[in-house]
Amino acid sequence: MEPKTHKYKKTTPVQGSAHVAAPEKKACCTGQSPIIMIAAALAIGILVGALLASSMMGGQKATVPTNKTVVVTGANAASPAEITALEGKVAKYIEENLLKGQGVVFSISDTNVLANAEIYNMTFDIKQNGSSVGGGELFAVGNTVILPQLVLNLDVPMPAQQPAAQPPAAPPTSVPKTDKPKVELFIMSFCPYGIQAAEAMAPAAGLLGSKANISLGYVIYDNYAKNRGANWSQYCSDASEKYCSMHGVTELNEDIRQMCIQKYQPTKLWAYMSLIIADYNARTVSASNIADKWKGYAQTAGVDVAKVETCFNTEAETLLAAQVALNTQYGVGGSPSLIVNGVDASFARNPEGYKTGICGAFNTAPGECSQTLAGTAAAAPAGGCG
Repeated sequence: MEPKTHKYKKTTPVQGSAHVAAPEKKACCTGQSPIIMIAAALAIGILVGALLASSMMGGQKATVPTNKTVVVTGANAASPAEITALEGKVAKYIEENLLKGQGVVFSISDTNVLANAEIYNMTFDIKQNGSSVGGGELFAVGNTVILPQLVLNLDVPMPAQQPAAQPPAAPPTSVPKTDKPKVELFIMSFCPYGIQAAEAMAPAAGLLGSKANISLGYVIYDNYAKNRGANWSQYCSDASEKYCSMHGVTELNEDIRQMCIQKYQPTKLWAYMSLIIADYNARTVSASNIADKWKGYAQTAGVDVAKVETCFNTEAETLLAAQVALNTQYGVGGSPSLIVNGVDASFARNPEGYKTGICGAFNTAPGECSQTLAGTAAAAPAGGCG
């Protein structure tokens, strides 16, 4: 008798995350998240972005073959309904214990059955914004899920993750004083922490914009796609991967548009940013759809759309190269990074915190510094993408 072969295809979405909280410095992701723990256990890595942060997920892209077939050597094959039930239980467990409340999509794409031993070999995939960013395989035996070097009992929740001990914070760098402080906030246009920082900076920029030189900078990476086993066009503007962004080429394109607005229509930048920030917080705009929405934001903010398009088409590489030079000059590696008068600065990430920090960088603080900005109850949680 020919041996039976059973192969089932399923897709079971489960939510996960792309970013983790971290100290507000140049890079992010200190400590160990559950997703990183899985990546280490699999020894193949789970790469997220756009996720992790985000941000942020080390390792190599999975190389598990998606067409793998396991031959059943006996007559005790599980039924499709039994396979579906087990896949659902596995997915639910991973959702509730490892990926809850985050922003990637986990899918079981393939289950192979070795019936005599009742071993179920499941191939999974992880996607962000519709694009695969990693994957691997796991094994289910009875009521136990096995990852290489990690065993999960589906009837026993994992203990709550304890935050990793953080090294003592370095003493804050003293910010030099000048007559007109130069304030540079480096972000990625769709890093949630970068958006959070830009939202906090906007009122301070509105109050002190004529007294201080406050601008946005952008975090640009090289070789980002190659290091993740992805096609260059997913993350970079060029095949040589000189200019790439963590959340994809659509984020990079938006960075360029914002650079163009800042260069030619600087008084419109914060109005434009405020519209994006509001819709991002409402979850109606993201890196995946900004290309369809930016013109509407620009028109509402009074930005000359044609001028932005001309700049984008003729000056993108020059603008990106300038940002890379600044990233190198200041050692910027993550979003957000705040540079004041040429040095790293760490202020409370809310309007009053930024205002107070900037006012402390004046030789003689202007009268505007006596005003109190809204949103001063507490600093927003620190974190970053990088």
